[in-house]
Amino acid sequence: MVIQKNESINIILKISKNYNLMENIFKKQIKIFKQFNIFCKKGLELNSLNYIFFLSQSLGADYFKYKLKEKNSLIILIFNYFKELISLGFFKNIYVLNKENNFRKCKKIIFTWGHLIDFDSKGKFKDRYIHLKAAKNNILWVIFYVDPKLPRKIDENLIYFKLNRYKFFNIFAFLQNILFVLQKEKYSIKKSFLNFSSSSIVGYHLEDLFNSTIDLSEIKKLFLPYEAQIFQKKIINLVRSSNNKIHIIGFDHTAPQSMPLNLYYDEFSPDLLIVTSKNKANFNKKYLNWPSSKINVSSSFKFKKENKNKYSNKIFLPYKLTDINFYSSELSKFLDKRKINDFKKFSLINHPAKKDSYLHNKLIRIIKKKQNNIKIIKKLKNINSVIFLGQTTAVPLAIESGVDCYHIIKKPVYEIYNPLIWKGLFVEKVDKYLYRYFLKKKNVFIKLDNRNNTINL
Repeated sequence: MVIQKNESINIILKISKNYNLMENIFKKQIKIFKQFNIFCKKGLELNSLNYIFFLSQSLGADYFKYKLKEKNSLIILIFNYFKELISLGFFKNIYVLNKENNFRKCKKIIFTWGHLIDFDSKGKFKDRYIHLKAAKNNILWVIFYVDPKLPRKIDENLIYFKLNRYKFFNIFAFLQNILFVLQKEKYSIKKSFLNFSSSSIVGYHLEDLFNSTIDLSEIKKLFLPYEAQIFQKKIINLVRSSNNKIHIIGFDHTAPQSMPLNLYYDEFSPDLLIVTSKNKANFNKKYLNWPSSKINVSSSFKFKKENKNKYSNKIFLPYKLTDINFYSSELSKFLDKRKINDFKKFSLINHPAKKDSYLHNKLIRIIKKKQNNIKIIKKLKNINSVIFLGQTTAVPLAIESGVDCYHIIKKPVYEIYNPLIWKGLFVEKVDKYLYRYFLKKKNVFIKLDNRNNTINL
């Protein structure tokens, strides 16, 4: 919610009263950022520990928490490592379409993700991250296709690849993939041990795809929506070693995370990173080791200004959900405190990648039951609010839209949006695990335009 002039004094006084209660959390988070900065300066090799992401499972994040000596962090790291190891028994192969086409004349590559909805009936592709159509020119589009159903047609200047997996664990695939990693790492046990993961397997296959299909010596530019995933860094490393004149441009396409540590700068990073706010640029330079010359600020390519009605009266579930009892209990406490009269009308928004998740659907059923049992108090006015459960990058977009934003978080140090980083943000502590956000001005998290913005190729 953006603070209006007539509200500003009262809200700031209210927030200042509980600021001391939150100050330790904010300072602890800053301390983690500083420790991470030192951690990364020591250098990380290109393996499964290189990707440090806090919104979902990441061995890199688990390893960093272990270095911070967090409670049970070693057990969690070992457990998740074996989950990654077992995942090799589900990886079948990569299906590639249009590999046989001649792409020798292409001077630029856009390496992106694609869904079925991004293709029209003629097989033409429009990228959702930069709102650009794949026209027939000297640009080659390499698309990581993520939907189960394939498009009927695709254009000639596209290569897309799709991961094929087994429904059940396959011992032969497991052994084959173990051997594949060993061969790629020239039978180095140490290097192989740190690359027994699906992310590394995908990276190896993409290296083979790029080598066999594209004349990298002729490529002048590579563009990609950059998340610093292992396979992206492997491709950057490959094209850079094949052609030291190539210019690699990454754009940070997501709204900011509360702990946006995945985009730290190393030898496998793009030559230029485009971010969507001054606060994010300053964070990257101060804590993620990015040189000022390699950071540009632009309005978002992916998002544009949205009406707060998109978020009003909704409850958003996160991607990562482990403790449904916690969120159910905290939501009940929230309703007791705030007495939201129109809670019955709140829509439940599951994460799009978790439609079949047992835990997510169970939590949805629990919340719906609460909605059915709640009593309407006629004296109360309806309000436009949004409730977020856990970590999600939809939080900054909702705050920027002007909706009254509440955030229920289990681990505040890792999940809260910190006003010491996001200048212009105010945070109110409503309860131990419940926070409310206000903006003093717009574009604190992300710079948004009224129209679609696209990259200059």
